[in-house]
Amino acid sequence: MESAKWKGGFHFVFCVLHFAFFIFSSCAGPQALKRHLPADTAADLLKIASDDIARLRTFEGEARVSLRLEGVRQKALALVLFRSPSDLKVDVTGPLGIRLMTASASGEDLRVFLPRSNELYEGRADGDVLRRVTGVDLGAWAPWRALLGVAPANSGRVEGFEREGERLIVRVREGAGTRRLTFDAQGLTLAEEEVYDREGRLVVRRRMSDYRETDGVVLPRRIALSQGEDEVRIEYTEWKLNRGVEEERLRMRVPQDVNRVR
Repeated sequence: MESAKWKGGFHFVFCVLHFAFFIFSSCAGPQALKRHLPADTAADLLKIASDDIARLRTFEGEARVSLRLEGVRQKALALVLFRSPSDLKVDVTGPLGIRLMTASASGEDLRVFLPRSNELYEGRADGDVLRRVTGVDLGAWAPWRALLGVAPANSGRVEGFEREGERLIVRVREGAGTRRLTFDAQGLTLAEEEVYDREGRLVVRRRMSDYRETDGVVLPRRIALSQGEDEVRIEYTEWKLNRGVEEERLRMRVPQDVNRVR
């Protein structure tokens, strides 16, 4: 009798532990990407980075944003909308849901509206407008590539490719400057990118981590862009890929008496 009770109790405990393990396994975070590089060349690695976002048609994401400008840290929330090939809209809100900034980009045009000062910055999407607003030079990327942590378009000349432990390093000459792209050797995802000017001075750096694969699209959840002591951090808490983004939601509306700054 005692033996039967002991076996029954053991079976009950085993079932509880099995159930707990199942729940823990189902709630655990996604496994890190592990992929194989077909040929040990920069061309193949850059093609994989390009293919990772080739299927991305639309993006809707909510993110926590942290900005450190001139030693002062500010936190906000952002709603990011993207529609291929280059339509982007970002709404940034602060405490109590107060709107701090709305930005929209399409092709080569960029507009940034600051409700507090009732100012509308308009110009080319070459980073100058965003640099004046955020303090960080984002001219090295198209706005949507900067905010989604997407690898740059393959428009430069590869000058070097090497392996450093668990990292793959690609150096690309582009215009008057160079890029140093650091990829994770296991996931083949872009972990860091440094942009240098013609004199070899570091202009801006960005780091990407916590990559997720959704419907064949690979994107990072965490992005950090820094220039000197200034920094912008983006952490996506939710996103929807290829669910569609209506034209109406991409439009920016500003007051008629807005102060236009060019």
